[in-house]
Amino acid sequence: MNMWKKAVLMIAVMMLGFTTLLGVPTVVRADTGPDWTAVQNDANGIYWQAQAIQTWAAQVRAEAMAILGTNQNPEVIALASQIVALASQTERDAANTQATARYIIAQTNARVDGSEVTTLALARDIGIMADRIGVMADRILWTELQIGVMADRIVESEYLISYSTLFLSRQIKGTTDQMIVKTYEMQGTVAHMQSVLR
Repeated sequence: MNMWKKAVLMIAVMMLGFTTLLGVPTVVRADTGPDWTAVQNDANGIYWQAQAIQTWAAQVRAEAMAILGTNQNPEVIALASQIVALASQTERDAANTQATARYIIAQTNARVDGSEVTTLALARDIGIMADRIGVMADRILWTELQIGVMADRIVESEYLISYSTLFLSRQIKGTTDQMIVKTYEMQGTVAHMQSVLR
């Protein structure tokens, strides 16, 4: 049995054993090598979630800008300005995450041979995306805290605006948490493939 067949057999046996532990619906076919369907599905999910985050962040930014135009309290104005900046950065973070996810999808479409070169390249790209999502999650959490502080500074009539902004921020955080879970799944799948191929 040549080395490639041995590698395929090892991947098949080990992935079947680790699929339950990883919680990743990975399928292996001996005739083509590792199946990248799980990685591609997760990347596709992250792509659309990043799109949703861009939309929600834009809404947060718009509402914070509306507060800037209607409030005279210097502290509220300073907080709203910071929220505008944070939401704008979140939009850029989400756009970058979406671009990386799109690249990963393209790579799995172009080269699904399961080679070590492909595995290492995708592992690096997924790691970059995981770092970006982590930074974005931290920024979103800070935005939510700032919105809460601003809500305490705004008079009752303006609190409704702040409350809706806070709700949107929490939606973004929930989606980011899902993205992190999916990224962990992708990392687990690729790391396992990588360990077997080495």
